[in-house]
Amino acid sequence: MKLQMAAWIFLVLTARAETFIFDFGTQDSPLHPGAVRVTEAGGDRATWRKPAARKSHSNPIFREWTEDKRSGKKSPPQVYQNDLTCDYVSSDEANVLNLQVPSGPYKLVLFCGRAGGRAEQVWDIRVNRSDKRATFAGPNELRAIAFDGIADAEGLSLSFTARSRWLVNALIAVPAAEWEASQKNVIAPLLAECFTLPPEQMAKWKETPRP
Repeated sequence: MKLQMAAWIFLVLTARAETFIFDFGTQDSPLHPGAVRVTEAGGDRATWRKPAARKSHSNPIFREWTEDKRSGKKSPPQVYQNDLTCDYVSSDEANVLNLQVPSGPYKLVLFCGRAGGRAEQVWDIRVNRSDKRATFAGPNELRAIAFDGIADAEGLSLSFTARSRWLVNALIAVPAAEWEASQKNVIAPLLAECFTLPPEQMAKWKETPRP
């Protein structure tokens, strides 16, 4: 009886749904640990539906402060990139991405921004023809879009459209039943790193309560 119970617990644990992290970028850009790489050509679990013009980009990751040779003053980088935000796939044409994940309802978080380049470039993205969209300008802004999706036997399909150009840095797909646990253990730490400071930089700061 004990052996059967142990076997049942093992099956329940191994059947636990997986949180999928898709890291968009070039074939050689940094890959987030445990993530699936997605380039303009697709990936192991990712297929673009249309042969539209897509490009993969990668920006350098600067972590250290730089010192001005004349003044001796040290300055942080304009923005702290990490392996999720430093690279992306972009296009000015609508397209559909199919992700091979188990069927069922999903909670999704999409990261877009940190494109580098010209300050006057305006980016715009709309996901799945819904009200889930983001518009931003410049090289450093980062946005996160949360929305729902349903995967069928063929996977999870995401449509991307834009009034100018769209880009995707990363996508986190969480089975709806696992959302609460994943939000605490996976998503919250990633949001903190992407929108505040890298952990090694954050450790140097101390919060002082207001008097």
